[in-house]
Amino acid sequence: MEQVRIGIHKPRGRLRYGPTLIALEKGYFADAGLDIVLVETGGRRGAIPAFAANEVDASPQSPSLEFFKALDPERPIKMVADHGTVRPGRGNGAIVARKPLIESGRLRSYAELRGLRVGLSPVEGDHDWLTFDAALKAGGLSFSDVKIVLVDFGKVRHEALESGKIDVATIGNPESIAAGKEKAAYLPWKYEHEVRPGRQQRVVMYGHGFWSSQPEAAVSYLVAYLRGVHDYICAFEKDIGRKEVVEILSRHSGASADFIEREMIPLALDPNGAMLIEGIRQDLKWFQTRRLVADDLSLDGITDESYIKRARERLEARV
Repeated sequence: MEQVRIGIHKPRGRLRYGPTLIALEKGYFADAGLDIVLVETGGRRGAIPAFAANEVDASPQSPSLEFFKALDPERPIKMVADHGTVRPGRGNGAIVARKPLIESGRLRSYAELRGLRVGLSPVEGDHDWLTFDAALKAGGLSFSDVKIVLVDFGKVRHEALESGKIDVATIGNPESIAAGKEKAAYLPWKYEHEVRPGRQQRVVMYGHGFWSSQPEAAVSYLVAYLRGVHDYICAFEKDIGRKEVVEILSRHSGASADFIEREMIPLALDPNGAMLIEGIRQDLKWFQTRRLVADDLSLDGITDESYIKRARERLEARV
């Protein structure tokens, strides 16, 4: 069996890794002849450097600013398959607001973001900047119409909302959104699928060392992954095998099955693993417009659907 190292989040953030967890739990990777080793890289801030250091082979990550800034044209990390998009009713993450703003009716429309204190990542170009850019434009506003407060993701952001230091921010973790509601500190105002439909939220990424030296394993990986996608879609779109899938997600994330059923917004997944490349291109264009990456950077050689095409062919041949 060929070894493949998957960069993965710590348990609390693993609900977004659903199809990969299913493929692992149900033995699909083993069926494909792969020995999987999980490496806790965390999110994109840890995973991208791990790719560059050849510490991981594959990981579901966002086509983020970190990805484009770390790109080495001689040894590129490749985006090879869909791992969750933002579509109507699907896609985790939300703009949350302090409870009094929502309950008082102060914040109803996008235009009413004017003058509010918006918590944004210290890294211009993180996904919350793109989400708020879209929200502000929908209200005929820009960043100059709000008060930007730089506050990172995680605990510090939750505390800033609870203390009233900021009025609105994005939160991606469903457990954190639920915790805010439980404390009556902040509530979801607009879910990401309302603000940024068409976004490619995450993709399966391959490190250069993996796709260049283990091309057959790279295809086998996606054969197993697509089987996980199939089970995920069946569970949440067709209610087939749902209990088993929810139990798998619960086991790997630490979230209760009840929480998953009540609070988690399932991923929107393409059954064939096709990426929304135009969505990725639009994000890249945003980075370039803000002069965060080079103007001549393109997706050529970075998005590569040849592996997922071969994986589909293998699966079709098995039927």
